[in-house]
Parts: sequence; structure tokens; C-alpha cells
Amino acid sequence: MKRLIVHVGPPKTGTSVLQKWFNSNHSLLADHGILYPGHKVDANGVSSGNKDLLLTKNKKEEKLQFHEEKLEALLDSFQKSNFHTLLLSSEFFFSQIPNFVKYTTGVKLFFIAYVRPEHEFVESIYNQSVKRNKQTAPIALRQNLPLSYLDRLSEYIDDFGPEFFHLRGYGAEGFFSNGIISDFGHAIGLKEDENDLSNEKINGSYNFECMEFKRWTNKFNLNNLDSRLDSHLQAYNQGISNYTVIPQQTYARYKEQTSAKIHSINNKVSIFNFKELTNYIDTSVREDYYHQDLHLRHVKYVSQFISRRDPQLLEQIISLMGTQIELAYDIERLEVIEEVLKKNQSPKVHNSYIKMFREKIIAILKK
Repeated sequence: MKRLIVHVGPPKTGTSVLQKWFNSNHSLLADHGILYPGHKVDANGVSSGNKDLLLTKNKKEEKLQFHEEKLEALLDSFQKSNFHTLLLSSEFFFSQIPNFVKYTTGVKLFFIAYVRPEHEFVESIYNQSVKRNKQTAPIALRQNLPLSYLDRLSEYIDDFGPEFFHLRGYGAEGFFSNGIISDFGHAIGLKEDENDLSNEKINGSYNFECMEFKRWTNKFNLNNLDSRLDSHLQAYNQGISNYTVIPQQTYARYKEQTSAKIHSINNKVSIFNFKELTNYIDTSVREDYYHQDLHLRHVKYVSQFISRRDPQLLEQIISLMGTQIELAYDIERLEVIEEVLKKNQSPKVHNSYIKMFREKIIAILKK
């Protein structure tokens, strides 16, 4: 029987790396009888995978609509082909699991999902919200882990049965001996010694200085500058790369709770590398804690880095933010950026803007 494999992520489990590899290796996959529909990938190698193949946004309800007729047409074409496996991948398919389970006639359906410890996941998904979703608030610290994909995954297993789910553990850098592409290849029947299963880092986390810089700029309307700013912040290769913004007591509590959740799921569906995953949780060492705030010296370091790459971007940021500032806190940080531009002899900010900016500062300081 032919296989329908739906990779559902979830977020922050190497999905972008996998999807870029799938999309770049259609011929290799086809040689092994695997059909992977193509999709767009942005300049940073990030995509939504096969999302647009089956999902569209319902404008009235502002939610994604699953198109059963599109999946039926895709399955019909697949059945008529010489491929034995249809592979689909998107984090957006996680919430569509109930729709996919309706289509088991003529195919063997599997959902591949990675299980990441939530004490890591919580912080990683927060970092992502700063990068992509205009998050301005510090990370929320709770007594208990918030309900997440692990809870929903457990419910899906209860609702539809364990036979549909293939689960594999996931950890941060160094967890996989040969990388996540090799691990996924093993799951779908590719042999590492026969194929190029190399990895590259895509959509990585910001360094601490960059996360706080972006969290600050998220307060302002930067029009179309966010994507340019993101590309430079992702390239920032100095400063604080290993850190946590979760205090020790909260971290210890989250770690204990995530271990309990993962053991519970493994009792329902065996996680492929469960022993390695539990050992990873037990032996993981917490990174140095940093309280969330954008220090002036960090504004300077990040601005200097960007000014060497794209000084015009800094000018445009100052110009846009300067018309929106209301607090002395913001003025201090904009002045640091302006000083960096002057010292690096970058193109001058227009005199009309400087006059407006100074008038704004005086007005705010008089309040």
C-alpha cells in the first residue's frame, strides 16, 4: 500500500532546514520513490512548506481553511503515479491532523512529529515571536508550562489512535549525531551512506543583544524595514549567543514538567529515540541568565555591526522612529544609533530630520 507521510513540525524543531532540503532534492527523493511537491523558499531559506497546497486563509473568519478537494485531487494523481510515498510538510498541518485522518482509504497515513523539551521550546518560540510577530513584552514566566503542542499531540493520539503517529525526539545543537536531515531520512527510508544528507542552520535564534534590539524596534512602525533589519540581526556573529531569559527556579520547574509530559506521551506512542531524549533532558545545562533589557552598550554594538553592512538602514530607522518616540528611554537609544553613524562617517542624516529630532527630544524632556 502506498504511503502518505505528513510532517507536521511542530515549530522550532528544524522544520525550515528539512523543508529547504526537501525542496532542493526532488530528484534524489524521486529516485527513492518519494514525491515531494515543490514550494517557494524565501531569501533566508524559510518557508511554510506545502501549506499553500492545501490551505488558504478565510478572510471572513481570519483562519486557515482546509481544502479537501485539493487533497483528493493530489491523492488521485499520486495513486496514478509510480511513486510509493507522498511526503507533505508544514507546521500548519499540525492543527489539520483531524482533517488528514479522514483520508486513509488506499494509503497508509503517518504523521511525523518531533518532540522537543518544552523548557527549550518555550524560550525558542518566544524568540520567534520577537523575530516574526512584533512581540514587545518580556517572556511570560508562569507557575506551570502553558498548554502547547505536546498537550495537543497527546489529545490527537487519544482521539485517533497511536498507529497514525511516528514521533522522534529533538534537541538543540548537538542532539543529532549526524543532523536532523539524516534523522528524518532514516524515518522515511533514506540511507545516509547513499545520499547527501548535509545540514545547514536556517532561521536560527537571535543573540541576546539582537533579540532585545528587535523587541525594542517592534514598538514602532518601520514600514518595510523589518525584513532588512532581521537579515542583519540573524547575521550578527558576536556578543551573547548562549543565554536564557528564564530564571533558575522557573527553569527547574519547567524542566520537571516537560519531562513528565514526554514520559506520558511515550506511554501512548513510543518515541523513536526516547532514551536519548530523556538523557538529553536530564543532563542539559542551563545557559547563563540575562535579565531582559536593551542596554545602551548593546545598542552600540548592534548599530556598529549594521552600519558596516547597511548604514542607510540605520538612517531610515532613526528617521521613522524619530517621528514616533514619546519616551526618554527611546531617545537615549536613538542617540546612540545616531552617534554610531557619525563616528563611522556614514552618510549624514538629513538636516531637516536632525532639527525635528532635536525638537522632539526637548519637548519630551520638558514633560
